[in-house]
Amino acid sequence: STRNWDNRQVIDFKYLSNNKTILQILHLLNIFASKDTNSILFPEWVEIVIWPQNSSQPPHNDVARNSTKYTSITYLNNNYKGGETFFTLDNSISKNNIGDTIMFDGIKYEHGVKPITKGTRYVLAVWYSDKINDFILNW
Repeated sequence: STRNWDNRQVIDFKYLSNNKTILQILHLLNIFASKDTNSILFPEWVEIVIWPQNSSQPPHNDVARNSTKYTSITYLNNNYKGGETFFTLDNSISKNNIGDTIMFDGIKYEHGVKPITKGTRYVLAVWYSDKINDFILNW
């Protein structure tokens, strides 16, 4: 089951939480995020975002809780054109293959998604908190 959000669809974690592969990936991502930030983090929000052709996202900073400390985007497919994640601070563009993950402070660093010109882009988006009470598996 999906919900529409702006020009894309989202599959929330409650529909993914019984998938062993997703849980294993989430565990590994959490380890890397914690090491990268040198702190203990907990996934607070997880979703698969489905980006159809002609969708995009303008530059933005993530709107999250005060406890949100980090963001990761894992690319689940590569049979689309466009859809690169970009960062405005240094004009960098992230072109990724299946399974590649970028991790960053989404509140601090303005970022967006270039238009998808062909196909559909699928990503696993995770936001991390340093508060155990925000841990998604406790919801």
